Amino acid sequence: MQKYFAAANTGRGFVGWFDDIFNPRCFERTYIIKGGSGTGKSTLMKKIAKCAEERSYECEYFYCSSDPLSLDGIIVHKKDGSSFAMLDGTAPHTTDPKYPGAADEIINLGEYWCADLLRAQRDEIVSLCDKKSRLYAAAYSDFSAAGTLLGYIKNEVQSALMKDKLDAASMRLLTKRMHECRIKKGKSVRRIRSLSALSCRGEVAFDSFSDVKVVLSAVDVSGSVPFLFDSLIECANKLGLSYDRAPMPLIPELTEAIRFPELSMSVISTSDRTDTRLINMSRFVDREKLALCDRPRMRLIKKAASELKESGLSKLAAAKECHDNVERIYIGAMDFTRLEAAGERIIERVFM
Repeated sequence: MQKYFAAANTGRGFVGWFDDIFNPRCFERTYIIKGGSGTGKSTLMKKIAKCAEERSYECEYFYCSSDPLSLDGIIVHKKDGSSFAMLDGTAPHTTDPKYPGAADEIINLGEYWCADLLRAQRDEIVSLCDKKSRLYAAAYSDFSAAGTLLGYIKNEVQSALMKDKLDAASMRLLTKRMHECRIKKGKSVRRIRSLSALSCRGEVAFDSFSDVKVVLSAVDVSGSVPFLFDSLIECANKLGLSYDRAPMPLIPELTEAIRFPELSMSVISTSDRTDTRLINMSRFVDREKLALCDRPRMRLIKKAASELKESGLSKLAAAKECHDNVERIYIGAMDFTRLEAAGERIIERVFM
């Protein structure tokens, strides 16, 4: 099962890759679900995905970066090579049809709620949603500060990096694997496939880049691993290799893992696995220059960044309580008998 995130809670606020991942040009059909919390968007997508797997179709799951138990979208790959996508099109990742009726369409679950019941609880809904927004803003402020601090460390390490040596090693690694797989230079396809998130349930990570023959794990040296991924991406672009990039959730401009589907190879930054080949980043760091860095200061910065990140995560957890209370209100206003019947019709239409 391929599990990813289509967005992230970052130091720059909410960052989503929905336009890239769910580009309607890439699919036979794209279904955009509208409706409030608790209206059954995630449940409908899970039912569609289950039906797809029962038909032996491949399915990619994109979970909510705020609540990884909820789905933001799915992509279903049929046996005939075609595919369709279904996604949550409500805020904060509001999505509307780009080619209405021709390539994408709206599924409106708001048709199955009692508007009078919701209007009667307007004040409570508004209060809870506003409080949730304030908590998210406070969490993003913490994440921003943490990301700024980690940026200082990256700059320090960069001064000790032996980039030419790293780039040469990256090029050797990719070209050797291309030779082994008999892959020639082609047109690079670059996709975002985020593996981890800062969520209301803490830091959550998926292991979806391990579905390959070769998994390499980079052993970090003072924060040098992001430079490895930059180097691999630069070399892959030169070689015309396709790749899936997993952004770092706190600083999405940085990369925490990369997969090369054509090479059946992934490079990850996890250090606690024993079933992978290791890339020791100490080979590419000038230790004399690194020793000139203020190590006590770097340790202090890392500690402060970690505390700020934890503070942000606690605010996301508090925001989830607001979300759950809003969800309960909407659940109480839904006509689930009509919704269930509508869901069956939607499933029939999607797979006809």
